[in-house]
Amino acid sequence: MHKKLLKTILSCWLICSFLPLAHTQYFSHQLNLQDSTQVHILRTKRGDRFVGQLTDIRSTNLFFRLGNGNELTFTFKEVISIITWQEENLDSAKMWQRQFRDDLIGEGQGRSISKENLIYSSTAFNYGKGDGEVRSIAFIVNIVDVGVTEGFSIGGGFALPDIGIFRLKATTPVGRSLHVGAGVNMIFPITEFTGIEGVAHTFAILTAGNPDQFFNLTIGSSIAFDAFSDDVFLASIGGGYRVAPQWRLHFEILFGGDDGGFIPAVGSVWQKGNFKLELGLAGLPETDIDSALIPILALGFLF
Repeated sequence: MHKKLLKTILSCWLICSFLPLAHTQYFSHQLNLQDSTQVHILRTKRGDRFVGQLTDIRSTNLFFRLGNGNELTFTFKEVISIITWQEENLDSAKMWQRQFRDDLIGEGQGRSISKENLIYSSTAFNYGKGDGEVRSIAFIVNIVDVGVTEGFSIGGGFALPDIGIFRLKATTPVGRSLHVGAGVNMIFPITEFTGIEGVAHTFAILTAGNPDQFFNLTIGSSIAFDAFSDDVFLASIGGGYRVAPQWRLHFEILFGGDDGGFIPAVGSVWQKGNFKLELGLAGLPETDIDSALIPILALGFLF
């Protein structure tokens, strides 16, 4: 019973963190601040993408004007890259995708939809410094995550009836469209009501793509705090795709456990301002692909 409960919690909430890699940074040599017709694309370490024009550089600050006339200010350490529109090498098949993402900025939807998490696992995108999220899965699993620094976050919470959760996550970009990370997730009893032992889950993450469309892979192992339980290998593959300014679709498959089986899940996220609603279908541990998927509901608030 206790193993099933622990694996259920793990499959509903895989996380990750801690990898001290250096950030890469690229500024195109084709940038021309004197050319008012040149369009620039700026990407930040928190995963945002802005389209507009770099207007000035003063000391360690960059001044970037959006298409609607608003001007944003960034420090050098916040920026991954600035390139020209032409360097994106757009073909006609990809043009509508780029235009769609540009429209998101104009509609005030610059912040990506739930890029930090999928259904079972976490991605290699992280919360910015001081940013975070309160998330509740069916009012059973309840977590608060906060960005401590750029690329590092800490979280904690509880799962009913009396299970505590503590987790760390660190991520870093290693290219224009590749992020990596590693983390630890600890689950422990708050009282003796459930009669379970604690477990620590550590794993690595690789996320390819951008915050609006990406592929995600996690690999790790859960280690029980007692000396009588075996370690359990856990891995997941999944991805997310933003289909509208306020909607994202995603899928995920969890692998591992005692029997080496797999558990599928599909879902969507609707986000309006700082409020999120997640809907989907997911399997449970110790069931197989032929078993009926159960509905999942989660609420989130970004800050």
